Amino acid sequence: MRYLPIRKEKSLTDITERVYGKMTVEKQKLAEAAILRENPHLKSFAKIREGALVRVPKLDDVEKAGSRSTADPVSDSVKEAREELDRFAKTMKTIFSHAMEQASKDAALAKKADFTKAMAGKEESAAIAAKLKANLTKKAKDLKAQEAATQASLAKLSESLAKLDQ
Repeated sequence: MRYLPIRKEKSLTDITERVYGKMTVEKQKLAEAAILRENPHLKSFAKIREGALVRVPKLDDVEKAGSRSTADPVSDSVKEAREELDRFAKTMKTIFSHAMEQASKDAALAKKADFTKAMAGKEESAAIAAKLKANLTKKAKDLKAQEAATQASLAKLSESLAKLDQ
């Protein structure tokens, strides 16, 4: 939805001409009806002050006079938020990827014969090795769960942003 700040417009016709330009009488009536549906307060135009915002609906069959005459702060904010969300998602993907890679390397190291052999010599060392292996397995599982939860949250945020931009 786009917004138009009232300047010197004195009627609904002034607003539609500013937004959509000169048009046929039929299109003018369609445009005025659409703006009035979005802005019922415009029925009493005398109460409207300069600077008030008017919601400007998208009309497929009416061309806009110029994109500079209306602003869409919601869509602009949604676009910025989506870009930030995309950057954050890429960063998180990289972080999880590196963490999973390190966890795999640590698990592989703990499974190496040299490590197992060195730790098997004493009962205390064997217990430490077993605990290390269990912790590494848990770490990998937790990382996968955190990644899934993060992706789910990002998806929800993306859906919420899409709703804002309708």
